[in-house]
Amino acid sequence: MRKLWIGALLLGAPISHELLIAQENPAIDPWGLTAVSGLELGHYTLSERATGCTVIIARDGATGGVDVAEVPRGPGS
Repeated sequence: MRKLWIGALLLGAPISHELLIAQENPAIDPWGLTAVSGLELGHYTLSERATGCTVIIARDGATGGVDVAEVPRGPGS
């Protein structure tokens, strides 16, 4: 259920165009995700909290999926 909720949250969240503009222009890997025609990749890092979000955009439409791997944080987590 948690995977479904997180996926729905990410797919339904409004995205500001300014957040998707790359802070730098990284080199394009010929075997990477950005080499796939029709896909765009954006990332935003919130340095104040050491967290970020990566967004994959398929302008022509696509079916998305999310896989969340949980890391144990100690006893009772």
